[in-house]
Amino acid sequence: MRGPEGDQPKIKAPINQGLMQTGFFFLVLLSLLSPFMILSDLPGMGESSPVRQISYIIVLAMIAVAARPDSDLSRLQPVPWPILVALGWCWLSFVWAIDKGAAFRHLFLTTLVLWSIFLCVAHLKFEQLLLLVRIALVLLVILNYVVLLINPAFAIHQSNDMVESKLAGDWRGMMMHKNYAGALMAMTILFFTFHARPIWFTARLAIIAAAAFFLLHSTSKTSCGMVITALAVGFLMRHYRFRYRPLLVCLLIIAGSTVAVLNFVYFNPLKQHWSNPDMFTGRTLIWDMMIRYWEDHPWLGSGFGSFWNIGDNSPVYSYTKGWVTTIGTGHNGYLDLLVQTGIIGAVLVVGACMIWPLFRVLLGKSNSGERAAVLTAVMVFCIGHNFTESSIFDRDAIINVFLLLTVAFILKGESRSKRPLSGFFHRRRTVPA
Repeated sequence: MRGPEGDQPKIKAPINQGLMQTGFFFLVLLSLLSPFMILSDLPGMGESSPVRQISYIIVLAMIAVAARPDSDLSRLQPVPWPILVALGWCWLSFVWAIDKGAAFRHLFLTTLVLWSIFLCVAHLKFEQLLLLVRIALVLLVILNYVVLLINPAFAIHQSNDMVESKLAGDWRGMMMHKNYAGALMAMTILFFTFHARPIWFTARLAIIAAAAFFLLHSTSKTSCGMVITALAVGFLMRHYRFRYRPLLVCLLIIAGSTVAVLNFVYFNPLKQHWSNPDMFTGRTLIWDMMIRYWEDHPWLGSGFGSFWNIGDNSPVYSYTKGWVTTIGTGHNGYLDLLVQTGIIGAVLVVGACMIWPLFRVLLGKSNSGERAAVLTAVMVFCIGHNFTESSIFDRDAIINVFLLLTVAFILKGESRSKRPLSGFFHRRRTVPA
């Protein structure tokens, strides 16, 4: 029964689609440009870049206004509770953080990015978001080629690079480092391979070829290896549905990640003797130092964002010496979580952002073949990428942004009444008259 007129529910104001889409596009664009903002020596740039911080605050404000919280305040809380718990533990680690200034900056930016992503996914359609992501990716691919043509001395690592002279000849474009360029190109390949059939085939093929060509010349080992694994998983999810598919996907993740790690642990794992200590690269020294620190601080860690790049108070100086003290990342997202948030934080973050969503998409039925293919491929890439690079829960790192975006897509699910285009090899069932 209807109550009196005064008790009738208030009509909620619609989401401002245009403003939210604009905010999301700038969010993705900012994350793709984050390496340039962090590593550039231009005014206002750098690790603590005010331009970077203010830009994300403006983007979140745009997205929040577009959600029309004046009509429904609950629209501002789209984050699932497991991820809230993980984020909450990271904020709790601020209490014992070695450098509270660095911890707050890392936590604040991570929260801004995470909240912005989940707000957009909660209130925009999947196809709308995919289109904006693809536009941003193509724009960055074009810009990287333009920089390569105009200023090859900048776009290609040079032998006179005092920091990493061994990278001479590797393409980096405007991404400041070959690994960032590799991640960008890998994401482009995945997003234009799966769930992209409405796009003209020739255009898709040209974009994928351009990204693959740049990726190969970047010689980014992790991105090259994991994109192959991710493509295999994506095709598996799109074309086959059988009982042991989740097990096969997990085995592919393990195999791809193992190959990626071995390529960094050993210069040539297929031709050399693994027992030769001369073959070990720098990552093993970094990981050994981090494991020793975690063994001394197993439960709480150093505090989120309070391990690297915090000056003389960094634990690095107490556990190692030499060139390892000059780097700013552990080159392993899981170890970075361990040393910063302890075993509790690492389990919460990995469980909420990787294990739970991955099994949701593998075992659930809320995503069609095409959608499941792109989501699983990106998820697998991000999981494997973090074995040799650090990005999970790391502010606006490119892979972290795509990981959170994929997690938000998976947890939101898909309306079965509005299924996207079915796979090419999936027959349509006809209902007899």
